[in-house]
Amino acid sequence: MRAFQFERNSLQVLAETETLAQNPNASLGAGIPVVIRTSGLSLVGVIEEIQSHHVSFIVGGALAEGSAVSIEFGAVSLAGEIVSCRPIGSKYVVCAVIPNTNGCDRRAAGRFPVTQEVRIWRAELNSPLDAVVVDLSAHGMGLELSVWLEKGETVMVESISCTAFGVVHYCRSVCDGRFHAGVEVFHVMPKQGE
Repeated sequence: MRAFQFERNSLQVLAETETLAQNPNASLGAGIPVVIRTSGLSLVGVIEEIQSHHVSFIVGGALAEGSAVSIEFGAVSLAGEIVSCRPIGSKYVVCAVIPNTNGCDRRAAGRFPVTQEVRIWRAELNSPLDAVVVDLSAHGMGLELSVWLEKGETVMVESISCTAFGVVHYCRSVCDGRFHAGVEVFHVMPKQGE
């Protein structure tokens, strides 16, 4: 019965926070479901924003500042610390710092592993390409797709919650005819509610 209650509450939180995640300041990654675990508590929420080495999300309950937290995106789990929790209506916006655990990582912004289906628009195409965002940072994203993207090419990436514009920094073959591209994002436009 407790598992059913957790699942029902989780679905309710996701449904209620969908409109909050599509606010005018939404970032790429907004609306992606996450599970937040602290010692003895599990909450389901959605990402509000991803920035350098921190992520903010919307949940249905308050979390104590200074608490250790595990943020789960599907099969990936990131450890962090809650630095703020503020009410917004009946929900809470929580910000967690994700420390850089890889001392040799020279990136200015931490990457957050995700799996989000998107469509890519290129200048020479009349129809979009299907792709998957495999990681996000405050300044860019990693894409997995079936075609090669040229370094320096400008692309438009369309997700459920927003449209992002960026420049391809690299593209390399990974396996089975698939490619991984790194895109630096220079502008994000949230989609208006339909």
